[in-house]
Amino acid sequence: MFAEINNIKMHYEDVGKGMPLVFIHGLGEWSQSWHHQVGYFKKQYRVITVDLRFHGQSTNDDAVTITMALFTKDVMDLMDRLGIQKAVSIGHSMGGLICQEIAAHYRQRMLAMVLSDSAGYYPPPFATEGLQERLEYLKTATMEDMAELVAQKCCNPYVTPEVRQEIKELFLHNEIEPYRQATI
Repeated sequence: MFAEINNIKMHYEDVGKGMPLVFIHGLGEWSQSWHHQVGYFKKQYRVITVDLRFHGQSTNDDAVTITMALFTKDVMDLMDRLGIQKAVSIGHSMGGLICQEIAAHYRQRMLAMVLSDSAGYYPPPFATEGLQERLEYLKTATMEDMAELVAQKCCNPYVTPEVRQEIKELFLHNEIEPYRQATI
């Protein structure tokens, strides 16, 4: 499904019934990242997965700079559109940063928050030299390069080739420039 939100077409899925769970993916991922969780939780809950702007099937408004606050506004406006007053926000990596933005600025809309592999801030050297190295790499890297790098870093040597390929394919649904903006 798609919703017109803040000058973009935001792709989302809305399945199941009950207390709403809003799953927010990480940088370079999309709603498909949660397919295992959706299959389990939709039996007892209303499960909403989103493709953040420029991720997956969602579009991007090139006139704006991507920020965590903008991603958060998109999610909150989608919740409004779906008539969801309060939800459990579940975020992986960058999705966890968005959950924290929701908690900081829309606390009354949050029933609970679940963070997976997320940080509240990035300490040095990740936020300093590490960030500069990553941004330099992104000047010449393609999404195929990023997909391979992520699959190498996230998978232990015993992961099947099928799982490694699934991870790579998640990243290939993105464009490099918006990915770079969201990295900053």
